[in-house]
Amino acid sequence: MKAAFDGGRWTRGAPIGYQSAGIKIKGKPNLIPHPEEAKFIVMAFELVAAGHDRPTVVLRNLAELGLRSNKGKKLMHHTFTLILRNPFYMGMMRSKTWGRNKGLHEPLISELILAF
Repeated sequence: MKAAFDGGRWTRGAPIGYQSAGIKIKGKPNLIPHPEEAKFIVMAFELVAAGHDRPTVVLRNLAELGLRSNKGKKLMHHTFTLILRNPFYMGMMRSKTWGRNKGLHEPLISELILAF
């Protein structure tokens, strides 16, 4: 697993906004943006970064539009704030054991948005 992580491949379940690419080829991304969920994640970062509403309000609005967890349930506020702080969405992977690494997956946001 460390070799896959060092190579930029995600070694766990796909985060909200991504899905499995269905391939296991070294040097190719194993996750791709989910066609429907990714737009909610991008909207979440943009709305919170713009500062128009608090994350709680943004989460409520996106839940009304259809944002759900991978199991189809409404997201809890804590989970939503973890998403907003996760560098995975800007193309970086982190692991408590192996540190940080650049991922092969397509980023959904730029570093500038994550820095809000």
